[in-house]
Amino acid sequence: MHKPQHSSKHLPSTPSTPVPSAPLVVRQEAAHELSHDEAAILDTFAKYLMPPEQMLCLTNTDSPSVRQALDRLVQRGWMTAQSFKGGYSLTVDGFNAMSQRRSKRTAGNK
Repeated sequence: MHKPQHSSKHLPSTPSTPVPSAPLVVRQEAAHELSHDEAAILDTFAKYLMPPEQMLCLTNTDSPSVRQALDRLVQRGWMTAQSFKGGYSLTVDGFNAMSQRRSKRTAGNK
């Protein structure tokens, strides 16, 4: 009977020291990536100085482009739809994005 020979050349090598893993990078949506309608919605919340979790009733939510923009902002986690028709509130992340956008706009006007 023939015994198979095992060679270490065919075995995968394992490093003797652990390989550090790459840091986890979380991508944040930048304000310049907003659509026109998304930016207009955030600007409306900024106009009324809306804090997080306070509802603002929007009157133009029947427009398909506005509805899509609201849906994208909700999917990003920046807004929450309320049970009241046309009612939306900013999340903390949405408030931060709105504030960042507002700061950049005021800095550009100086």
